[in-house]
Amino acid sequence: MTFQFFPRSIFLWCAALVLASGICARAEFTVSGRTILKDGAPFLIKGVCYNPTPIGENGSRSPNGDYYTSGYSAIWDRDLPRLRAMGANVIRIYGWNPTADHTAFLDRCYNNGDHPIFVLVNYWVDPSSDWTNANTVKSITSNFTNIEERLGSHPAVLALIVGNEVNAQNSNGSKASFWSAMNSVAGSIKALNSKRLVSVAITDSISQLGSANSAMTRIDFWCMQIYRGTSFGSFFSEYSSRSTRPVVISEYGVDNYDHKTGGEYSGGGAYSGDIVSNLWIEIVKSSAVCAGGCVFEFCDEWFRAPSGSDTTQDAGGWTASGFPDGVADEEWFGLFSIAKSSSGPNVISPRAGYSELSALWNSTPTTSDPATPEPPESSSASASSMGFETPNVGTNNANAYVYAPTVSGWSFVGSSGVAGNNSAFTSGNPNAPEGTQVGFVQKNGSVSLQLNLSAGSYSVAAMTANRANRGYKQTVGVLVDGAEVGRFTGGTSYQLSTTSVFTVTAGVHEIRFVGQTTVDATLFLDQIKVAPATVAAPAVVVPMGNIGFENPAVGSNLTSAYKYAPATVIGVQDWVFSGSSGVAGNGSAFTKGNSVAPEGTQVAFLQQATSVISQSVTLPGTGNYTFAVSAAQRGNKTQSKQVVQVYLDSTLIGSISPSGIAYETISLSFAASSGAHVLSLHGTNPTDSTAFIDKVRLTSAP
Repeated sequence: MTFQFFPRSIFLWCAALVLASGICARAEFTVSGRTILKDGAPFLIKGVCYNPTPIGENGSRSPNGDYYTSGYSAIWDRDLPRLRAMGANVIRIYGWNPTADHTAFLDRCYNNGDHPIFVLVNYWVDPSSDWTNANTVKSITSNFTNIEERLGSHPAVLALIVGNEVNAQNSNGSKASFWSAMNSVAGSIKALNSKRLVSVAITDSISQLGSANSAMTRIDFWCMQIYRGTSFGSFFSEYSSRSTRPVVISEYGVDNYDHKTGGEYSGGGAYSGDIVSNLWIEIVKSSAVCAGGCVFEFCDEWFRAPSGSDTTQDAGGWTASGFPDGVADEEWFGLFSIAKSSSGPNVISPRAGYSELSALWNSTPTTSDPATPEPPESSSASASSMGFETPNVGTNNANAYVYAPTVSGWSFVGSSGVAGNNSAFTSGNPNAPEGTQVGFVQKNGSVSLQLNLSAGSYSVAAMTANRANRGYKQTVGVLVDGAEVGRFTGGTSYQLSTTSVFTVTAGVHEIRFVGQTTVDATLFLDQIKVAPATVAAPAVVVPMGNIGFENPAVGSNLTSAYKYAPATVIGVQDWVFSGSSGVAGNGSAFTKGNSVAPEGTQVAFLQQATSVISQSVTLPGTGNYTFAVSAAQRGNKTQSKQVVQVYLDSTLIGSISPSGIAYETISLSFAASSGAHVLSLHGTNPTDSTAFIDKVRLTSAP
């Protein structure tokens, strides 16, 4: 984002002022390879773009964005404690008047070395400058050398940034004279203070950077503003092939305004908060190339929308194809919203992005290699339970629930939230397994959290129950960093659901619970556990007959290649079929809208709610078992989705709810005693709706 602040005349900020302030000796920032070091240790920038423009003011009018003089101390007193609380260690500022005294602001940032917030000092450069004019370049240089003289040895300063997005205007980025001028300015700063880190802030212009990188001999790292939407995509690999310096993402984020609905995203910007936290996770995972980033921005600024008013918050900005609604609304990027106050600074209110980044930043060491952070006690994966007791929504009241609450460390998106015992949601179910509240995932809503995990193998478990007083059966996919590791279902009583084992590298990972239906169906979650997986003996396959449904042979590629309720023949066709169930071959009237069978040439089908297939099994011991199938919805004729419930004797162990016509593997975990049992699959949808089942596996993990 381009900020245009205009230079002022120069005055000296005496070094004696720094000495008189009683500040401790400054930290030394250096660069080694692609890493920024603080006193020799890797330093990951957990930064916030800080330009707290009050309502009714404009960056192009006095004080031109410089809210860092003592007359604005009430703003810092409002903001700096919140920045420290969220774990920020850097702020990037834009307006910096060379004639003003910023000592008090820098002192307050450094805080006598107690949780200091270091400052990236940025100063505007006129993009219409004539880069070939020596006097023009000299004037630009003079501004920065005077700033450097006044900064002196103040310990709060991390680096000087020359200009902001100047490359993107007037075709500057394609001019060798522009890059030469920027390098000359950086060299002049270094001539005054060889230890000062210097950078330039440019737009997402990888090709320009690649062309200019070798000529920029006097900068220590690149600053780049990256707005690609919900992900950085291939940026880090693109950058790493063009420069061996560190890169700092000097702006990233997404706005909190949804152009599609004409208002802020629900839940205090929960959706945009999820995106921002995911972008930070990408930065951490790319720490071999990236030295951190500064999220844009601390609070909303009401003067930014084109044709808008300084005194109202308007929509509008630039077209951003990667953003969820296709528009970057410039007045809505804040981690905090702002509101008018009858006296004093504007009132600020945190959005979900603030809470989510707070949870991530307070769990990641600032002076350790971010690729191998130590799991903090508060969020480490362990066998301890994670419930949903915050916020307190009450009990025994129809209104004892809330959609999309703002909860530190958690994110609720869409139709998800928290419900208390005996609410309009939970009145048909038993009380919460832990405490008095549960989380809920309704329709295709989602609930997620980020955890610092040591490298290793884990599983996710939860107590789950389907809503009993209203709606259909819900299935919730469990995703780790976007990859599904299991599915949770439940009956009306709470039962333990567990994912398969997954393996992760050390670092921050996202655990997400996603509803799989668009109809009114709800699953309750409680006592979520992310626990290291024990090394288990190989699974033992429990003998079952006709697991691929190849008998009786009904043919293939014929309309009539199917049979309802084939006879049971032990040792050949071991299933018992009843109701609207049976076997169908490839290319039959049933299966011609689907791909071929996952195993062999035939599948079982369950049509309508009367359909049941079952088989007697003998379990070798008491313990945990997994039932797995390949399943799909019928593709060529079906009224709605078929959900298949799986029972062991009379106990429901879970549901099979394939999401579409492509075959997918679905696993259910359950505990059972040794001996003879009946395993049965039951259709639940009374309409003409069909699910296909194939490749059945029942395994034991002793």
